Amino acid sequence: MHKNNHLTETSSFSKKPNQNLTREEEQWIKQIQQALSFDLLNKDMRSIVNPEDHFTRGHCYVATEAFYYLYGCKAGYVPRGRDYHWWLEHKETGHIVDPTEPQLSGPFDYSKVKSKRFLPQSPKNATKELMRRVLAIRARPNASW
Repeated sequence: MHKNNHLTETSSFSKKPNQNLTREEEQWIKQIQQALSFDLLNKDMRSIVNPEDHFTRGHCYVATEAFYYLYGCKAGYVPRGRDYHWWLEHKETGHIVDPTEPQLSGPFDYSKVKSKRFLPQSPKNATKELMRRVLAIRARPNASW
């Protein structure tokens, strides 16, 4: 649910995002976050997101989809979503990757899944642009690993 323009969940939660990840997974998340910008938001999210919101706000779908296509699908992650939030879950370990977790204003119950695939099946145009930006960041000579 939304509260004060932030996603919140009032029930208990059992899974915590972005823990026990490999260094490479952490780098993908960091670089995806670095490449986010307002122009990647769809028109509905542009009307909701405020300048004072966390910079990841509203980007959960494209950021998660970018991680999935750049790395996650080969590494065993599958899409998960509920209400207005998207993340990935590893098929074997259950680890949660949530590139936009910093936007959450409180605990979020990742066990309550409603969606198990992206729509459409191919990346959205905003996701393609985000992926292009991330690959450009990774190609820089000073890219942090």
